[in-house]
Amino acid sequence: MTITEAAQSQIDDIMDTFNFRQAVEGLKANKYCWLNSIAEEAREEHLRKRSRKRLIEVVSETIAKYQYDNQGRNETIIVSGCIRSMCVIDTLDHDDHWIRVDLQAIIEDSFNDGTTFTK
Repeated sequence: MTITEAAQSQIDDIMDTFNFRQAVEGLKANKYCWLNSIAEEAREEHLRKRSRKRLIEVVSETIAKYQYDNQGRNETIIVSGCIRSMCVIDTLDHDDHWIRVDLQAIIEDSFNDGTTFTK
């Protein structure tokens, strides 16, 4: 199985098993979520479409980094509104290379711009 096939298999599995209906209900509590500005009957469809798009983007970016850098571990996280998609490619300490794709609905998140520090 190629890296692209492995990633697509995981995206398909996420899209088949992720409980989008439950996520829509939970995301009602996130007052900053873009989803809450959409008519309630259309929210699940919109969440599904946006989620698939973000999963494809995060996989594409991570595979590009892996192919360019050829590092032992490449990770990309994309946070878009109330969705967090993540992809990790790891070739360290393994006989086999592996890729993991994840999707999360964010009910609550801290918004921290970071803090500067001195060496």
